[in-house]
Amino acid sequence: MSRRRTSPPLLSERQAAHYRALDAMLGVLDAHDGAGRAARRITLIPEKTPPTVTLRALLPDTWPAIEEVRTPLRPRPGWLVPDQATAAPVTVVALFGLDAQGIRIALDHLAARQRETPGFLPVCFTDWPDHAGFRRRGFIVEHFVPEHIQDPAGLGHFRARFMLLWRKWGGAALVDLSPPTLLASRIGDLGMFGPQMVRSETDRAWERPKPERLPAAKPDIAALRAEYAARGLNDVPDTFVLYRIVGNDLHPRHEPGQSLRNVRFILENEPRFAGCEKRWVVNRIIDPETEASILDLLDRAGQTYLHIRFDPEEYARQDWDFSGFADPAFWLAPMDCSERMRMRLETRLRRHKINYAINNNGARNAALNDGRGRAKWVLPWDGNCFLSQIAWDRLVADVTSRPYLKYFQVPMARLSDTEAATTADLSHLATEEPQVIFRSDAEESFDEAFPYGRRPKVSLFWRLGIPGDWDLARDDVWDVPRPERTPRGAEFGTAGWVSRLPSGRSHLEAPSRSSQTGRELARNEAIVATLDELDHAALARHWRRDRLTAYDDAALDRLAAAPDGSIAARWREALVQAGEAGILRGLQSVVDKTTLPPSGDPHDYWNPAPFWWPNPATADGLPYVRRDGERIPGTELYSPHSERYDRTRLQRFFDDATVCALAWRVTGERRFAEHAAAMLRCWFVDPQTRMNPHLTFAHWRPEPIARHAVGYGLIDLKDLYFFLDAVRLMHASGALDDAAEDRFRAWLATYLDWIQTGPQGAAERAAPNNHGTCFDLQVAAIAAYLGDMRALSATMRSAKARMLAQFAPDGSQPGELTRQTSAHRASFNLQSWVNLARLAKTVGCDLWGCEGADHRSLRGALGWLLPRLDQPNWSYPQVSAFDRNRRFPLAAAAKDELGLEAADRSDGGALDPAEWSPIHHPRDGVKPFWLVDHLTGCASSALTERRDDALRFRGA
Repeated sequence: MSRRRTSPPLLSERQAAHYRALDAMLGVLDAHDGAGRAARRITLIPEKTPPTVTLRALLPDTWPAIEEVRTPLRPRPGWLVPDQATAAPVTVVALFGLDAQGIRIALDHLAARQRETPGFLPVCFTDWPDHAGFRRRGFIVEHFVPEHIQDPAGLGHFRARFMLLWRKWGGAALVDLSPPTLLASRIGDLGMFGPQMVRSETDRAWERPKPERLPAAKPDIAALRAEYAARGLNDVPDTFVLYRIVGNDLHPRHEPGQSLRNVRFILENEPRFAGCEKRWVVNRIIDPETEASILDLLDRAGQTYLHIRFDPEEYARQDWDFSGFADPAFWLAPMDCSERMRMRLETRLRRHKINYAINNNGARNAALNDGRGRAKWVLPWDGNCFLSQIAWDRLVADVTSRPYLKYFQVPMARLSDTEAATTADLSHLATEEPQVIFRSDAEESFDEAFPYGRRPKVSLFWRLGIPGDWDLARDDVWDVPRPERTPRGAEFGTAGWVSRLPSGRSHLEAPSRSSQTGRELARNEAIVATLDELDHAALARHWRRDRLTAYDDAALDRLAAAPDGSIAARWREALVQAGEAGILRGLQSVVDKTTLPPSGDPHDYWNPAPFWWPNPATADGLPYVRRDGERIPGTELYSPHSERYDRTRLQRFFDDATVCALAWRVTGERRFAEHAAAMLRCWFVDPQTRMNPHLTFAHWRPEPIARHAVGYGLIDLKDLYFFLDAVRLMHASGALDDAAEDRFRAWLATYLDWIQTGPQGAAERAAPNNHGTCFDLQVAAIAAYLGDMRALSATMRSAKARMLAQFAPDGSQPGELTRQTSAHRASFNLQSWVNLARLAKTVGCDLWGCEGADHRSLRGALGWLLPRLDQPNWSYPQVSAFDRNRRFPLAAAAKDELGLEAADRSDGGALDPAEWSPIHHPRDGVKPFWLVDHLTGCASSALTERRDDALRFRGA
């Protein structure tokens, strides 16, 4: 439904005032969740006796009459959507101090608004004695004695009755159609009559204790006058420089193009002010076209401006800010909080990104610094500020009458349309967060640690001691601490008012609590959406569909060209032999297992939970019990009875297809690529043999809740990270045609959706150990292959939170060191981190250099583990044999990526590629022929050195 927010022509001033107030009233409805607005339910209870009457029909243009109920009715608080618990708004309309014409105009407009806005439920509070007009239109009316409003002695009674009736009707918003200031002067702050956001106990857990409100600071006028004179300012004329800071339009908080429209409106309608220079700050406009349009408009108007450019590469270097959270792992599990709190959490996490991209206080300080040498008074204001001649004259009079003050707050009048900005006097509407005027010698500036959306300007008010509603606001535990009040005392005054031009979202401009909440939600949603798009674009600039993410193209070229007799040539020979063995083993398929999963469908992947055994103490073996380190027969890779399940078969498939694709890449022999492509089609594409795109029965155990609530089995597909490089090579060779690859991509997209939206994926993402690391590795690999920048960006964020949660400040991994196979677990987890960091680097994300405030990092983890793996004794539980050669892939990565030398080895030897094995057991998390990554780094000597006795090949 279209709602035009403009008044008809030739209206009286009273009619125009009603239109503006009623437009503001609609913001109450639009800011509220509109679901089911046309189908409200209200339960009406006789004040003395039952029964109750429940109405479910659609509301007509006016209230329905209920003939059966003769006694007066009172509503339960709120109007309810059927079958939901969401309260819809009841709007109290104040109609005090009006004559007959004013009441008629107001009621006509109320009726019109009700007809065009289903669910708009006004309750009229009035002192007008004739209620016939209300009744004809079906409006609910509550009467107030006029004498109590006019007589100061009766104000207490009026205020008490107003509050009683407000609570009776469960008022959600107040629209005041009374003459200006009448109601506010008798009730107080009208902002309190809005929806009270009830925060859940979970939300309240994020609150800091409410700060104690400090007493108002008292100005030392004599001292301020003396300082003013001592600085020679008595003889300096009162000149002004007014800056408007033009930033980004953030959808849905702002209408696209609104900043440009507001700049144009100011240029066309704002008068020139004597003694005032007008300048602009064009502040990090993200969209080049929008920026060009604003600059062109300013240039054509002959305006001067500061231009703060947005640099995408500089933005990409702004990291997530986990510093406000005691446990970064909080971000890995589903959030148990309201949507409002979730959005506040999301914006807090982006604090550094906000401070760069939106740069509120940074731009204000740029204007302040530029203006100090230009005029006596500097106005570093937001770009939506507009001054009429009357507003400017009032401001100048207030400032020049008390020039010994260093700061002035200028209250703002929030407008829903630009036409009102040029009207005579809006000072009675100026109740919004003020702008600030600085004397050029003022010491304070804006604190750039405070991000947009979380009190960036208010932080200065706290510092200066400017009182306001912000003093009573609650802080979240992660908020930047409030600044200490300046010890200099009160140095501020109040000057005039300024109009705030609309954002283009008129439903968010109403002076009500619900609109205020709507603005917060829309602002935070806009921040998150805008920055997420920037993050996606940053990754996309580095992403290429055909780029290898696990292996290295340059290293593969060097392996192919390695001279005969070199160590690298022996590795190449081993690769060809592994490819030949893969061809001989033939095709692998999920339907080849000798037992069926619980679903009975052989296309479902099937592997029991390896460490969960039937309970010997119960007849049915339930609930299963865990034996850490003891595997169910057949679940161990390449073990007896492994043909019953799919785990060994899947690993064979990944390894054989990958070495065949690599063999094609270094030899050019097409038979290797063709066999790899045939394997892919058999496992993922052909209807008779393809695997269903889920892992419901991976690590399954026969307990209904457990099999759906845990996600351990997702780790079985972790090696997609290197297999997808094989797919890229198959496609590059031509052996995998576009149609087959498209079907494989569709399989991956379906599987990715399954793990991202289902309970198993949620549980695995929240896992605090190597399972969580492998979840990130798997999702990142799939997202990079599909070009899904949204999933890839979210995973990079999760990985950084996980790193801070998994690694201790000393570099150890507490979650792995308590396991019975701790050396294996710690090495496996760290190897998974190396694999993930290698992938992240290909899309421009640096996990190698990521470091928490207490030095938790990959560097620290590698520096802790590698020296201990070089020692003969391991100090933690390790009940099975452990291959210490697993340290070589970790040490090579540490050397090439971080410059860490293997100087702590017990034998004092250097990292020697001649000792490397090209293939490790798959359980180690090391990809086949992992060393190909290092032929351009620490293994480059292997291209020329001849050591016939050095190569040790450990086939799986």
